[in-house]
Amino acid sequence: MSDFSRNEINMKDFFSNLKRQWKLPLAIVIGFLIIGIGYQGTKHDIYVSSALLKVEKNEDSSLLGNLNSSLGALSQFTGGLGSSESQENYVVELISSRVLLDRILEKNDLVPELISAKGFNYKTQEIVFNKFFNSEDRQWQFNSEKDKQDALTFERIFEDNYLDKIFVRLNRQTNFVEVSFQHPSPIFAQQFLDLMITELDNLARNDALEEAEKSLQYLELRLLEATQSDLRSSIASLIEAQLKIIMYANTKETYLVKFIDKPNLPYKAEYPNRVLIILVSLILGIVTASISALARKRFFND
Repeated sequence: MSDFSRNEINMKDFFSNLKRQWKLPLAIVIGFLIIGIGYQGTKHDIYVSSALLKVEKNEDSSLLGNLNSSLGALSQFTGGLGSSESQENYVVELISSRVLLDRILEKNDLVPELISAKGFNYKTQEIVFNKFFNSEDRQWQFNSEKDKQDALTFERIFEDNYLDKIFVRLNRQTNFVEVSFQHPSPIFAQQFLDLMITELDNLARNDALEEAEKSLQYLELRLLEATQSDLRSSIASLIEAQLKIIMYANTKETYLVKFIDKPNLPYKAEYPNRVLIILVSLILGIVTASISALARKRFFND
């Protein structure tokens, strides 16, 4: 008898045995389905708000870059003003930095929303918090002071509740920055992403103003010390460039980044994929039931 005929007979025997002994395989499949349905029921919806950013060409890089290339003699004391570092990479790294999160939390009481949110109530449009935070009086309810200190450590908040929830990527073809933030509340996801980009822009603006003010003070001192007319003229050009940077930072509505797509309000949860969880549970149940039927046929001749 050929192998094909033997396999055909074995399959017939398998299905015949499965038809006679259907209760256990069915119970296994139903059990896996119940586990899958129960598991997906314990997982809270996660919403993702995303935005697309265009990095603005700053005046400091264009003005001072041109000046440094033409005034090479001054490079000994200009300190490399207007270096050609990628602004896009700077934005990506700044979004993922502790500096930005620290600035956000310094100005906004958002730690509970970051670390204690577990769900979202669509009827009240409010965040559902876990047992460690009372939303009515906004007080923590940890078992001990040590647990509170451990949970509220900045490094832990940064690693577990910020860095793991953001996604940022530079599109090398368009030089646009893609950024997203995930949270149980779709409203908070949108608001936090908008706040994050606003604070990023303000942080870059303030840093540029501070550096320009320091450079201006330095150049003014050099101007007083300079005696040669051509050197004084060059320093005056650098001072003019710094004044333009200060004017640009103080008058420009968006200093470093501009929205191509503003943070959206997600209407559908991104995670978990409940249908996929149930489907995988069903497949595992069918596979397990089939293996159990084969095992009974082979070892117990049932």
